[in-house]
Amino acid sequence: MERPATAREQHGQRLVLCVLMIAATTSLTAWYATGIVHFAVAAVAIAVLVVGCALVWCSSRSVQLYGGPMDGARVRVAPNGRLPGAHLEVLTFDGDRVRYGRDTAGRLTFRGGV
Repeated sequence: MERPATAREQHGQRLVLCVLMIAATTSLTAWYATGIVHFAVAAVAIAVLVVGCALVWCSSRSVQLYGGPMDGARVRVAPNGRLPGAHLEVLTFDGDRVRYGRDTAGRLTFRGGV
C-alpha cells in the first residue's frame, strides 16, 4: 500500500541537499584559501553524494491523485509508472484505505473505499 509523500519528507530532502551543497562550496573555498588538496577531494566527494541522493530520491515517479479524500495528493509509483495491480490502494492521513485507478486519460482517479 502506498503512503503519500508528506511535505515534511520533501522539505527534509531539500534541506539535506542544501546542507551538502553548502558543505561542498565551503570545502572549495577552503581549498582555494589554503591550497590543501584534501578540501578539493572532499568537495568532489560531496558533489557525488549530492548527485547520488538526487537520483535516488527522483528515481521513483510520483503522480497526482484526483477526487476522493486524497484529491491533489502526490504518491510515488514504480519508475515505469505501472500500478502493482488493477488499482492502487492508498492509506489516507486519518488511517482509512481508499482505492484509485487509472481513467481513460491515464490519471489516478478515486474508485471508492476498501
